[in-house]
Amino acid sequence: MNKIINIGLLLFCIIFHSCNSASNETKEIRKFYINLNDETNDMNELCQNMDIRLTPMESMDTCIFNDEASDVYIVDDNIFIVDISQDIIFRFDRKGNFKNLLSQKGQGDKEYKTMFRAKFSDGSIYVQDHEKIQVYNYEGQFLKSIPIKEDRSDFIVSNQRVYLRQSYTNEHQLLIFDESNNVVAEYLPSREVLRNFVIPTSNHDMMGSYDGGTYVANPMDYNIYLIKDTVSILAQLDFGTMNLPSDFFEGSSRIVEENFRRARATLIGDTPITKAITMINNLIVTDGWITFTPESFDPTAVYCNRKTGASFTNKGLKEPYATFFKGYKCPRGYDPTTNEFYLLVNSMDLKEMIELLKESEGNNNENKYPFLKGINPEKIKDDTNAWMLFFKMKA
Repeated sequence: MNKIINIGLLLFCIIFHSCNSASNETKEIRKFYINLNDETNDMNELCQNMDIRLTPMESMDTCIFNDEASDVYIVDDNIFIVDISQDIIFRFDRKGNFKNLLSQKGQGDKEYKTMFRAKFSDGSIYVQDHEKIQVYNYEGQFLKSIPIKEDRSDFIVSNQRVYLRQSYTNEHQLLIFDESNNVVAEYLPSREVLRNFVIPTSNHDMMGSYDGGTYVANPMDYNIYLIKDTVSILAQLDFGTMNLPSDFFEGSSRIVEENFRRARATLIGDTPITKAITMINNLIVTDGWITFTPESFDPTAVYCNRKTGASFTNKGLKEPYATFFKGYKCPRGYDPTTNEFYLLVNSMDLKEMIELLKESEGNNNENKYPFLKGINPEKIKDDTNAWMLFFKMKA
């Protein structure tokens, strides 16, 4: 990112800090330089230094879910799989044994119309539909309802408060609700020039809990913010030639809208090519790593080492790691209890990968890849549920 845009972002951050708090934390801002077209940063070596283990999820006749489109969360001693396609939440123990499912779709006051997202905190399940967040206990008993103004907003729950992401068309992009559903704080003011039109933006898992606060990523902004009693910049991302141009926000809303559409993509032949990164998704922040997927027509996941400053992309991966980490696949969560990242693995993909390795490497793959030891591909059936992949990344 050039000096002009860096200075602009810092000034912007300072301005809204003063609007939300009289004081602010002073911390070193770590910048990560990311070249999405660079395939020389060998993530295969990074994978080889991971501690990996696989856990099968118990197969039940009533528990067949679309694992490729599902989200997964580990809370306390539970693994929750949120299957948006079926509007169902499956609950397992940490060994993959099925416990129960939550299915409360309907038109009633205690039901949700369509499940957009679900989050988990303090023994409760928070399910979001068009107009509200429904709260249940782990057994599916209704507890309360939280009205919201905007469809499909991202949210998390922390310390009995709901942190709700809004789009850039609102005055503020982050609202905080207390236990009585009152708005107690507003953060991240939107640029006025962006609030007069609608552009296609995703808003998926751009926030989470870290260091006693909440981290947030904004569309068209290369900062990752940390919200505590004040707002600070936790990290900056620099995509080099894929940054937005320095004059991107200049001019009227119509001009900025046109700038966005030009920056979003161009066609080379019949293939859309991303010109600039306008937002990131699937963001996870830990003490050692920042992982995310940039919104791009070239599916990519990024791993930033917070200790060394190095960044890796999941391009050029070889088997078996390609099965686990290719495309948009990146960690879906982080378990601070075990210091492991986790994601879902399709059972049939796993079966096919093991069989291919056996053909190419014989029976030595279990010694080379100890996380495959004891997995018999012949016993993986078509109706078997997904597997959980747990992995620790070494600095």
